[in-house]
Amino acid sequence: MTTVPALGLISLAALGAFGLGRLDHRQQPGGLTGHEWVALEPAAREAWLQGFLAGAATSQALATGAADSAALQTAMLRLRREGSLEFPFAPNVYGARVADFYHYEDRRALPVWYAIWEVNRAVRSNQ
Repeated sequence: MTTVPALGLISLAALGAFGLGRLDHRQQPGGLTGHEWVALEPAAREAWLQGFLAGAATSQALATGAADSAALQTAMLRLRREGSLEFPFAPNVYGARVADFYHYEDRRALPVWYAIWEVNRAVRSNQ
C-alpha cells in the first residue's frame, strides 16, 4: 500500500522529470500564472495538471477522515465511483480549457489554480 509521503516523492520525481523542479519561487504551483503557463512545454503542463488533480483528490479524500493509507485509498475509490470528486475531469480536458482561458492575454496575470477552478465551474455547469 502506498503512503501519502511516498506519493510526495513520486510527485517530486515527476516534477524533476518534466523540468518543473527548475521553476523559481514565483512559479511554484500556488503562484504559477498564465504568463508562465503558456511558456511551459506541453509535457510540463500535463505533469502540473496531473499533480494538481491528484493533490485535490487526495485533499478531498483526507477530508473524509482517512487516517491511514488503506482508508485514503478506500476514500479515493469511493469518491471516484460516486462521481464526487471536486475536479472530476481528465487532465487533457482541463489543459485544453485552460489554454482557451489564457488565450485572452488580460487573463494571464491570474494564477493557474484560478483558471482551473473557473474551467471546472464552467464545465460542470454544462453537464
